[in-house]
Amino acid sequence: MLKSSNGKSKKARLKKIISIGLAAVLIYVTVSFILTAVVFSVLFKRSDSTLPFLYTFDELSDEIPDPREVTFKSDGNLLKGKIYEPEISKGLVVVANGTRSNSDYHLTKIERFICDGWTVATYDATGVGESEGRGIKGLPQIKRDLAAFLAFLRDTGEFSRDSVALIFGHSAGGYAAACMLSDEYSDEDFGIDGIVSVSGFDRPVDVMLYNARKYVGVWADIQYCFIYLYNFILFGKDADISAFDCVNCSEVPALIINGANDKTVPPEIGLARYDGSFTDPNVTCIEISEGPRAEHSTAWLSDSSAEYVNRFNDGDVPDKNAANELDESFMNDVLGFFDSLINN
Repeated sequence: MLKSSNGKSKKARLKKIISIGLAAVLIYVTVSFILTAVVFSVLFKRSDSTLPFLYTFDELSDEIPDPREVTFKSDGNLLKGKIYEPEISKGLVVVANGTRSNSDYHLTKIERFICDGWTVATYDATGVGESEGRGIKGLPQIKRDLAAFLAFLRDTGEFSRDSVALIFGHSAGGYAAACMLSDEYSDEDFGIDGIVSVSGFDRPVDVMLYNARKYVGVWADIQYCFIYLYNFILFGKDADISAFDCVNCSEVPALIINGANDKTVPPEIGLARYDGSFTDPNVTCIEISEGPRAEHSTAWLSDSSAEYVNRFNDGDVPDKNAANELDESFMNDVLGFFDSLINN
């Protein structure tokens, strides 16, 4: 009788230990998912403001035509776009912005593209500027928004397969531009003839993990599976596409520009890290190795403007002339790349 009682007691204790363990695991998983959701909502909240040192459209030269405003849908949200049309056009350049950057972020470069004879189309992404959306949602959303914009431009006849269509993308926009070269869109006949990716990354989850480590250290690695899984729940097959794979398998010309001192998309997770690994001969990688231009959002600026932007504080009164001088070598590289594709 005693042995039987002891056996039952041990089984009861074992069941209790297992129950406590399972409850602890369930609590850990639940809390981790909640914290991950909170982190996503904070990192990818709405962005309605613009940097104070950027030019507005009214401050540009009179040579730039007023944009034609358009609207299109992306994942149920109504997004706002703009199309700038010169009198005679070489083709279409679609500008894809990074997270939290609205359609006016690249105005100085858009001005140069137009003056060089290109029609330019750009837009506010989900949760940015004048577009709908409670938040940006996540990095893969930038890719979805660009795909929706290209589909809109194609379906409305803004560009056809007979015209030259290029993408200029920065940061998450640079990643999205590369993704448009994947097999997923080859059947859509988007007709992309070339892309420029500036400060673009290879995989979204790599960027999220890198930036999470800045705030919570090794805890980010412990929580990596939840970051990945939550991203997959939000975006499915779009969750972690490799930009490198898309570019390398497409045979579409690509110009990839990254800064060696980029602290947002450092070289180890940037698309340019594959320089020398691309089997596609149509890919050109340029690294800005030193100086103030080697940061995440200064590649296109002159040294003096890049230095000014890097030390600018939110409370400062902005000197827009000092902050927006373009680097001629950068612009020559980009415009030269565009022109090289006209007759291809």
